[in-house]
Amino acid sequence: MRAKSCRPRRWMPTSTCGRTPGLRLTAGAFSGAQSFGVEGNAAVEWRAMRQWLFTILASISLAACLTTCGLWVRSYTATETWRRGTPQTWEAWTIGHGRLLYIRARPAAASKLNRVEDWHRQTEAPNGDVSRDQWLVTVFHEVGGFAWGTGIGGVYQGWAAVIPLWCLAGLTSVLPATWVRGALNRRKQRQHIRLVRCIGCGYDLRATPSRCPECGTVPKAVS
Repeated sequence: MRAKSCRPRRWMPTSTCGRTPGLRLTAGAFSGAQSFGVEGNAAVEWRAMRQWLFTILASISLAACLTTCGLWVRSYTATETWRRGTPQTWEAWTIGHGRLLYIRARPAAASKLNRVEDWHRQTEAPNGDVSRDQWLVTVFHEVGGFAWGTGIGGVYQGWAAVIPLWCLAGLTSVLPATWVRGALNRRKQRQHIRLVRCIGCGYDLRATPSRCPECGTVPKAVS
């Protein structure tokens, strides 16, 4: 009796005689799959870490934005100044009428400052523009609410800069707005995945969106 040939036909995958045809995985392919899995896990972990760090930065930026907005509103009811003096420099931060003023001065001659003091806060009634209510700089260069200049006052010389608080509020709101936009996009993607893929087995439901033909799961959006 003639033996049956075990040679596979052209349309059949590579197999052995007497066994069910299937996929043959070599050692090189197995090692490649293992390395692919390791790289995939590392990429997922790195993406999660980046998202975690970005969430922390966005939270800090949101706190700074809310603080700036609070100071912005308060600046129209009171003028607040934080200042200090050392033997070499004197500096002050002043918030008033929606603007932030920073002054830094030093002795005009080779001597030490007389106004030596630690940081302390002073609150006064609102008195208009902070760039005009200071003793050092008399002429400012102004562009779009920003101002800067140098000057000499008594035995001091230095410089001053003015920044509108709306600019600081806008800058500190960039990261929180980006985080909210990313969260909305991720939520939309998750909803899309739940609607298009089966939540039970992951089968593609674009052809049969009402019911999974593999496991019989009915999507929540349909049920």
